[in-house]
Amino acid sequence: MIQDFFSLLFVLLCTASLADADYHAGDFVPMARRAQFHGTRTQWHDVLGRHCPRFGQDSTVVVPLPKPVGLGQNDDYKLSLSFEGERFVTPWVAVLGFGFDGDKPVFPMLHVSMVNTGAHLGPVRTTLMAAPTTLKEEHK
Repeated sequence: MIQDFFSLLFVLLCTASLADADYHAGDFVPMARRAQFHGTRTQWHDVLGRHCPRFGQDSTVVVPLPKPVGLGQNDDYKLSLSFEGERFVTPWVAVLGFGFDGDKPVFPMLHVSMVNTGAHLGPVRTTLMAAPTTLKEEHK
C-alpha cells in the first residue's frame, strides 16, 4: 500500500514537472493549427518543428496550409493557432478571402507576438497584415 502511494506520488511529480517545463532560447514552441471554411472546422493538427516558432527568437516561420477546395469570391478561410497544447489559443483570423483588404485578395502574414516571462511562455497576440513582397517571392 505504501509502495503504491510512493509510486503514484513519483508519477504525479514527474508529470507536473513536464507540464511546467522551462524553455531555453531557441527551443521550439509546440504549435497546432485548425481551419474553418464553409462553416466547417477541422481538428487541431500539430505543426512540424521547422514550421514552429522558437522561444526567445524573432523569426519568420512559414506554416503550410492545405489549399481549400471551392474557395469562392465571398468565402473566407479562417485559421486559429494554439501554443503549448491549448494553453494559448488565438482567435479565428481570416487569412484567405476578400474580407482582409477590402475587395482584393492579398498574400497574408499573421504576426504572432509571444511574451516570455523568464523561461515560460506568456500571453500570445496576433495581428493580420499584408506580407512584404520579398517574402511573397520567396514562398511562391
